[in-house]
Amino acid sequence: MDEPTDYGNAPTEVGVETRPIRGLDGARENIRRSLPLRIAVTALLLLIAALALTPAFLFFRRPHPVFATTTPGDITLTLSASGSVQATIYSASFPIPGVLAQINVAPGQRVRKGDTLATLDTTQNKAAVTAAQSAVSDAQSGVDAAQTASDQAQTALATAQSSLATQQSYASTECARQPSDPVSCAAAQAAVARAQTQVDAAQAQVNAAQAQAAVAQNTLDNAQSALRAAQGGLASTALTAPHDGVVLAVNGQSGDQIAPGGAPFITLADTAQPLATVLIGYRDIAAVEVGELATVRVTQATGAQKLAGTVAAVTLQPHGSGDQLAYPVSISIDPVSLKGASLLPGMSASVTITTRARMDVATLPVGAIAY
Repeated sequence: MDEPTDYGNAPTEVGVETRPIRGLDGARENIRRSLPLRIAVTALLLLIAALALTPAFLFFRRPHPVFATTTPGDITLTLSASGSVQATIYSASFPIPGVLAQINVAPGQRVRKGDTLATLDTTQNKAAVTAAQSAVSDAQSGVDAAQTASDQAQTALATAQSSLATQQSYASTECARQPSDPVSCAAAQAAVARAQTQVDAAQAQVNAAQAQAAVAQNTLDNAQSALRAAQGGLASTALTAPHDGVVLAVNGQSGDQIAPGGAPFITLADTAQPLATVLIGYRDIAAVEVGELATVRVTQATGAQKLAGTVAAVTLQPHGSGDQLAYPVSISIDPVSLKGASLLPGMSASVTITTRARMDVATLPVGAIAY
């Protein structure tokens, strides 16, 4: 028999249906739930990668030999600096006054030592030379006449002296004879006295002739000195170049009255031994020594591509201060390397100084050197 069913006391089961959360809230909930899993997976992958790369890292951290082939070559250390061309400046001026007759040069023209730069009018100077030559000729005639008179006086003196000697010998013989003859002795002594008078007169003539010859010679000396001065004045009318160089300036024109002193008439730059002066910073000046080789480039000079030079002087005269402190260095430029190029003072120069050099040594590629 079936048991009765008690619907009144039986427990009631309530079923809950789970549905996915929709919308923005649902997306946030899904991310929140999956985030721990993602973090764990990422950490695991990083750990695996680190463990895999560790042997390679340790391998490359160890020093490994690098093989390279040496080759012969040159190693140089250089310093570069900029500056300007320098030259010795000379002035040429007429030493005497006069009228400028001709100018033979112009600024920029190259001249040789001894070339005639300009000339003065020579009319007065030539006249002075002619007059001085005439005076010398007259003075020479006076000297010749005085010399002739002196020679004649010397001859007369010699004759008188010879006669005196003869008379003295005769008187000595006459007065020494025994028995002595007073009359003959007195006559002989009187002859000696007359001969002595003649000698004295001849000597006076010689002295006068010699004095006249001295006056004539002095006149000749003065005339010759005046001639040399006149000839020097004539020579000074031509102004010549004191050195090889380039004409920088000409201060005058034909017809001008020239007077010594004042501004130089012609200014020259001696380019036979040009210099380049550069400033080297205080950090590098200790490496620069006299005699070191240098290369000079002067782009403003026609034909001056690459000039050879040598450090001529290091002047410890400071220029600037602080980080700008520098010292002048003079570079002597080899005239042979000019090859006709004209360097003028003030032209810009770039200089490279070789402070150290090792030639024909074994060299290595930079990549073969590890630190």
